[in-house]
Parts: sequence; C-alpha cells; structure tokens
Amino acid sequence: MGNLKVLRPGDLFCSRSKGALSCAIRVVQWFWSTDNESTYNHTGVVANPEGGTVEARWRIHHYRLKDQLGHRVLIARNLGMTPIRAATGLAVVEKDVGCLYPVWRLPLHLLKLSKFFAFGPGVCSELTGKFMAGAGFKNIVYGLTPDDLADRWRIDKDMEVIFEGQLTIEVLAELTNGRWEK
Repeated sequence: MGNLKVLRPGDLFCSRSKGALSCAIRVVQWFWSTDNESTYNHTGVVANPEGGTVEARWRIHHYRLKDQLGHRVLIARNLGMTPIRAATGLAVVEKDVGCLYPVWRLPLHLLKLSKFFAFGPGVCSELTGKFMAGAGFKNIVYGLTPDDLADRWRIDKDMEVIFEGQLTIEVLAELTNGRWEK
C-alpha cells in the first residue's frame, strides 16, 4: 500500500461477492466469455471521494464502497474523466435511483439477448455503462456484464486500474484519505 490513488467521482468498480445468485452470474458470464474467465459479478460507480456509490442491487440506489469490504474488488478510472463529465454521467443514472432491480433482464443476459431490449433501468453493469455513456464516452449500455467491463478496463488504453484485490479497511482508508463513509 502507500501508492494507491484517492477515489474520485466517476471511478468505476467491479466486485465479487458470495451467494447463489453471484455464483450463477459468474457461471453465465464464464459460459459466454471469450477468455474463459469470470471473476466479478457486480459493478457500480463511485459518486464521491468518501466512497459513496450508485449501484443496482435489489434497488438502484446510493450505497457505499465500504459494503464491499472483504470482497475482491477492481477499481478503475477513465483517464479522460473530469469533474464535469462525472457529474453529467451521475445525473443520467440518478434518474434510475429508486427503481427496483430489473430482474426481468437476467434471463435476457442468460440467452445473450439483453442488448436487443435497450430500454429502462439496467442491471448493475448496464447502469455503469449508462453512466459512462452519459459522461460522454462512447460506450455500450445494454448487454454489458461485469465480466465485460472488467476485461475492458484491464486492456483499454484510456482506463487505469487503480486497485485490484481484497478490499480491506486499510485499503479503503487509503483510497478515501481516511474519509470513507461509515
């Protein structure tokens, strides 16, 4: 540690959680994956330097990166992200805040048909894609999976991975300059 960058609004993350649904998501992603890997099952957008997030869980809402403590996490930053772009992208996804998680989209992802039904609130990765498109970056929105995003963030020359590993309190404190949301 000691060399981590501080979180900024507009940073993006993927996480790997436990449970049957999380495992099912990774299995489906692995089945369709071109690299035979599927590490992450969830994504979200960092909304503030204290680790506040916007995510699609059971409800699309404001959460905290702290909720990912103990999980494997990848945090990435688009090198072209500015405060104005971050605010614009967050305003776009803010329109979906309060909506229930679009469970009806999961079978579409299972059958690789989700990109053909491009409307309404998206699953976590589609919400992240919607943020990126709203921030002015050419980005696919519907049909994205957490695995797609993690793979792209690792290889895209416009992206920088600022952390990958198990999220601990020490790492979170460093990422937030000790100001993490409790």
